[in-house]
Amino acid sequence: MPEATTVNKSKFVGAAIMFGAIAFLTVPAPAQATPNCSKWGFPGQFSLYQSNGLTVRFNATTGPIAHGTAHSTGGDHADWGNVDGGIQGDSINFIISWTTTDTAYQDSPPTGVYGGSVGSDGFAHGDTEDRSGRGPGAHWDSTVPLVCTIPTAPPPAAAPPPAAPPAPNGLPADTVVTPFPDRRSVPPFTSGQ
Repeated sequence: MPEATTVNKSKFVGAAIMFGAIAFLTVPAPAQATPNCSKWGFPGQFSLYQSNGLTVRFNATTGPIAHGTAHSTGGDHADWGNVDGGIQGDSINFIISWTTTDTAYQDSPPTGVYGGSVGSDGFAHGDTEDRSGRGPGAHWDSTVPLVCTIPTAPPPAAAPPPAAPPAPNGLPADTVVTPFPDRRSVPPFTSGQ
């Protein structure tokens, strides 16, 4: 009987090692540290930097709606205006109707149209242009990250692998059965040896 037990144990240990290796190799990679988000929102105070050297800031309630007063700095004049727009999914769009101290625009102040998208890191990037088409457009990047208000649901867990069917005699498939447990097995006799 000790021989059969040793055979069973070694097969069991081998199967356990093989199963562990397969399980280790099939485990999915850990999720990224950046959030997966289905709904982004403004963090309250929002600011962006434009490629023409202007920094634009406005306050928005925490959430997807931008509405309030905007202010720009960095140019040779001071601009302020009203911002309206928001975020839907990862798309960000808003308009700023500017009031300016620039004498060239006092009769007809510019209206900045901003469009872009939110990256997985929460920072938004896009382009802006004057609705009247009088000025050159600019690229912009947010200087603060947006907030994730609704994270994307994690994918469902994978189903466990099916269990191995039992052997026809009802014992586990790796069980060695000797017909006479108290006797030693002898290889079959072959003629000519």
